[in-house]
Amino acid sequence: MLKLKNLKNGLKKITTTGFICLQICTGALILAKMGLLNGKNCTVQWKCLDYAKKNFPKAKFRDDHLYVFDKGIFTSGGMTCGIDMALALVEKWSNPLVSAEIAQEMVINIRRADTQNQKNTFLDFKNHFNAEVYKAQQLLANNLQSSYTLKNLAADLNRSERQISRLFKSHTGETIQQLRDKIRLDHGENLLRNTRLTIKEIANQCGYLSPRQFSRVWKARYGEAPKKMNLFSQKFE
Repeated sequence: MLKLKNLKNGLKKITTTGFICLQICTGALILAKMGLLNGKNCTVQWKCLDYAKKNFPKAKFRDDHLYVFDKGIFTSGGMTCGIDMALALVEKWSNPLVSAEIAQEMVINIRRADTQNQKNTFLDFKNHFNAEVYKAQQLLANNLQSSYTLKNLAADLNRSERQISRLFKSHTGETIQQLRDKIRLDHGENLLRNTRLTIKEIANQCGYLSPRQFSRVWKARYGEAPKKMNLFSQKFE
């Protein structure tokens, strides 16, 4: 009991003297047990969120964030979220390009934004149990180029275009084009946040025929032109 009290006092001192405390996955429950998360925004692995909210009501557990920074304490939703959290710190202390270069060196995707729902990270586009539709989603995600058409997708799945379109719609509630635009725009957002590519270069990498087409689809989703996005900012509450 004395050791736990000493640890609590030590962590509290650290977070009030300019240093930060990082917890990954269920480690946040330890801080919550110590009362160090009282009044703070935080998160924990998604399976523990209900438990955490019930047992530690003074802490502000968020299920709409992969990681959270509040008053000297960083918490993340899971093991891989810890990587995103670390890259976010690099970006905070340096700049987005350094963070992107480290991600590339580690052979991982450009870091995910903190404001993502934990469950949606792996359920988006895949919340069904049809193997063919899942394979179609993977093929679309791996073939963003405009030259990869519905005809190519149908051929890869050994189905007719009409069959795959109907199958996709019945299991996901979306058209194939709606999914493609979501995947492309998510990729475009990562590029906008983490690179110095031009809108034309980003449009090309996302599979759009022109910057104008990319901007039109982007504006329909976000309500403003992509060039108005703040490329090198990251808010830590």
